[in-house]
Amino acid sequence: AAAGAAAGAALPAPAEPDVDEILDVTARLSFDSLLSVRPKDEPHKWIIALQAFYTPKEIAESGHMMLVMAGLFDPKWGTFDIERRVPFVDEEASNFTSFFTGLGKAVGVKLDAASKELVFKGTLSSVAELETAAYKTVLYEDTLIIDARASAGSRLENSFAENVQDMRKNVALFQPFLFQFKNEKQVEVKVVTDTEYQLKFVIKGRKKNVIAAKRYLRTFESFLRGTTAVVVNDVGRLPRRVALSDEALARLARVTDPGRDEIDIWKFLNGSAATRATRMEVVAWVAVCEFDCRLEGGFVRDWIVGGNASDPKSLPFGPAAYLEYDTQRRRFEIKKEVIPSDLDMELPPKYVSIEKFVNRLNRLGFTVRAQRFPQGYNYIVDEKHPTGPFTLDLIYPHNVATHDRVDFDVNNLYCLKGFTKELGMRVDISSEVPLETIVGHIKEKKLLVLRDIEGIMVPRVEKMKARGWQVPPTCIPLPVNRGQAYGASVTPVAAGGHLYTRTVDAFKASGMAGARDISVFQVSAHNLEELYNAQRKQIEFEMAGPGAAGANERELYHGTKPEVYAAILDNGFDDRYFKADGAQGSGAYFADKAGKSNAYTSPLPAGKAYTDYRYMFVVKVLLGKEFETTAVDKSRRHAPAGHHSVIWRSPDANMVYVVYRSCQTQPVLLIRYKI
Repeated sequence: AAAGAAAGAALPAPAEPDVDEILDVTARLSFDSLLSVRPKDEPHKWIIALQAFYTPKEIAESGHMMLVMAGLFDPKWGTFDIERRVPFVDEEASNFTSFFTGLGKAVGVKLDAASKELVFKGTLSSVAELETAAYKTVLYEDTLIIDARASAGSRLENSFAENVQDMRKNVALFQPFLFQFKNEKQVEVKVVTDTEYQLKFVIKGRKKNVIAAKRYLRTFESFLRGTTAVVVNDVGRLPRRVALSDEALARLARVTDPGRDEIDIWKFLNGSAATRATRMEVVAWVAVCEFDCRLEGGFVRDWIVGGNASDPKSLPFGPAAYLEYDTQRRRFEIKKEVIPSDLDMELPPKYVSIEKFVNRLNRLGFTVRAQRFPQGYNYIVDEKHPTGPFTLDLIYPHNVATHDRVDFDVNNLYCLKGFTKELGMRVDISSEVPLETIVGHIKEKKLLVLRDIEGIMVPRVEKMKARGWQVPPTCIPLPVNRGQAYGASVTPVAAGGHLYTRTVDAFKASGMAGARDISVFQVSAHNLEELYNAQRKQIEFEMAGPGAAGANERELYHGTKPEVYAAILDNGFDDRYFKADGAQGSGAYFADKAGKSNAYTSPLPAGKAYTDYRYMFVVKVLLGKEFETTAVDKSRRHAPAGHHSVIWRSPDANMVYVVYRSCQTQPVLLIRYKI
């Protein structure tokens, strides 16, 4: 009803644009109410608005206005005449036509088929009654089901089934989305998980808005299909203390300390020390400390840790030109030369009143203009302020859960309320790139590329180079990790990328020149990696001394049968199932030549998907101190005393590497191929 009021005759008629042309305006309710009892959070059907912020032109540009509430209103009190136009879409035409026909010759109601509107004229009381009845005719309920079993291809091609099951365990992540549709679209969405393997959404509201909700959820389903592993924040990734400069600690506290007072905030908002970056701090503080959001991304990297901010005098343009239109995203972005550029916030998995958040920023003196952003909310802040504008993303947590890949190590940090001296990792990559290493890289303005440089990564790399970051010539693609409670994950490696080319070239060069139809997959299992890293430290300790080579880690090949590879993905090389009749006893066997390992593979039988394909793992193996031999000894159950592995020169002159503990192995790649 508030949205309709914004488009009706109650507003003063502006010169440009015509207010009657503004048919889709979201009216946000200010919680600076004049009532002694503050209004409840639920949407109100009718209110008395003392003031409407933003001019009609700004409403047309942003699609939003702000109402200051003077009180609740009962339409029965209204005896003055009004005209209301209720637009409808094609899917609602038959409902409204039937409603209009059923009214007979009711005074003050007409159906304008050309403009697709129902027009009501009369007293506010009569119009309100008729309009409410009309809306009831287009109430519609529909159901959307995301079924974990509706996945195409094998587990190697996608992790859709696992992703749906993970989301079923974490439905609280949908709370901000559910509230937005209820509050702004008057659509009630319920998440139901009572059917195994299914994530069900029951949607009720106006048909056009139900269709919009379904369209959004179908888009989210496509994200789940394209995601290797759902990343759910857990206590295992809480921030921890890391060495930061005094200046960086001060910046971090200004964002994460809930005890800041208004006087302290004012100094960095409007005082002599205020800059564009410190005004961004204030917005971040409001989001983090008052609304429990999580700050991550470029602002943490560039400003909080790095202390880097563009000097307006050094830029070829002034603050008024900081914004540029992105035709692909269909919204304004900050130019890449401006640092820091934006604030990336993850909404908490609970109800959040965006009206209260925006109003809080308004009270602090920020202008806030909404932009198109399907994954949550996006705003241009401080658009006309002398220090220059910046953008703010408030991202739905269920969307953040599909952000499973880390592009650069320096982009993987986040800040949390109350952690005034600590930083966290959005995705836990600490076993490969410790938190201290990331902070050190930011200070030196260098980075690690953690995804194959292809597709969307190409412009990202170029953007960082343009900002003066040292970018290495090669990448270190890290696999996606589901975390301790979620099992192994498998990530397809894009053909043509650095990792794919490097892997396939090495594979063919080691005896597999005739291989064809080659696919490569990254493999990661949190529990196996934890065991492996612990064992590596132990072997390094045992190998300590002059000339020590650490844990003597190597990447080796292991060929396997089609019916076995899935078990290795989840459980690694489980020493409970080692065959006892190997040439070097009961151990896990590897080769440095893919041709040797190929002898232990077999193709999938005819009639199966991927017929004729074979499977081979690339495995990190901790060899430690090696025991070399040419003799066969099937009685071995462990490496000889003082050793960690056996290297056997087989009769065909190939070197075979044997370890006897599963924690000395970690599968990192799976190669699927034909010969």
